[in-house]
Amino acid sequence: MTTQDISFRTRKSVEPEDLHTSGTLFGGSPLRRSDEEAAIHAIVRPGTERAVRGKGF
Repeated sequence: MTTQDISFRTRKSVEPEDLHTSGTLFGGSPLRRSDEEAAIHAIVRPGTERAVRGKGF
């Protein structure tokens, strides 16, 4: 398996707790999701011998 063989597709719904009181998306929510996707990629990436897995993984 090479890095080109890895493909991620994710869908996440926006929940009320992700929104400001004005109804706009809070910036921390998409950043948190990006961090989660980056962690998943690091864990499943070929050649990765060690990866730190935090809470929830």
